[in-house]
Amino acid sequence: MAEKPLQTIVELFRTHIRQQNWSIIGEKSVQHGIQLLLTDGQTRASVTCFTTGNARVQGAASPLKTQLQTWWDQQKTSSSPLKLEATPEKTSEGTMAPPFKAHIGTDEAGKGDYFGPLVVAGIFVDEQTAPQLRALGVRDSKTLSDTAILSLADEIKRLCSPRHAHILSYQPAQYNQLYQKVQNLNLLLANAHAQIIQVLQEETGCQYVLVDQFDSTQALVTQALQDVRCQMTLEQRTQAEDDVAVAAASILARAAFLQHLERLSRDAQMRLPKGASHPDIVVIGKFLVAQSGQDMLGKVAKVHFKITQAILQEEKKLPTPVP
Repeated sequence: MAEKPLQTIVELFRTHIRQQNWSIIGEKSVQHGIQLLLTDGQTRASVTCFTTGNARVQGAASPLKTQLQTWWDQQKTSSSPLKLEATPEKTSEGTMAPPFKAHIGTDEAGKGDYFGPLVVAGIFVDEQTAPQLRALGVRDSKTLSDTAILSLADEIKRLCSPRHAHILSYQPAQYNQLYQKVQNLNLLLANAHAQIIQVLQEETGCQYVLVDQFDSTQALVTQALQDVRCQMTLEQRTQAEDDVAVAAASILARAAFLQHLERLSRDAQMRLPKGASHPDIVVIGKFLVAQSGQDMLGKVAKVHFKITQAILQEEKKLPTPVP
């Protein structure tokens, strides 16, 4: 049992070191652990990983040591009040308590993008998959490039059972119909999160879920879960992407959004930009309306955005978009 957390921690450090383009110049076994010697090309530091799952960063004061220590502190403290991810502690019997509480994480993508769908994703992560996801470099999708997101999404799907991940995509036409009924984006999101959570609970039996908070009252998801008769220990908090399950969900959601946006771009025969502030959005919207009619917007965009008003304003001269 002691060997598994040791190898997990060592692999986490190895992965982080590679991602920072640092080099491991030495590795040796020490009492109750493994020590890594590394360099950033200018200074050196060492990390001793212990069989308990803990680690100690050592070396002379330097930016390398500081960055490494800061990163490791984040790994240890990236936990919720539910203690979903925690440093192993000894129980009253003196045995090691489980270092990780299996849980579901959910997040969404596309809610701030004029073109493209709204996507909500959820994933169940346990003590086996959590360190593997971190070793892959899973983190908040907002810190990753589109290429990295698409690649990581494939890795996550290969690593996790299909029963442990679920993605719900509201294409623009369906999204616009739903929004017209509820007239509240947060309510629409809460219902989508609840559907995801319900499916994953039925598949896994998990009783804990962490949701990246989007509702200031935190009441909508709670009510949505009650509406579908899903009883869970629910936590909602901002910046929940520091949790590995929520981070993985954010990557799956964003990857699905990017793939759907690419398909919609092909259908429209026009590159549809991300976001809601791109300078070409109004130009492209006007061109699509001129070519295919106003209904075309409802097939590729979230029409309740104020941008729609600007697109539908009549102008004497039709601008020409950049292909």
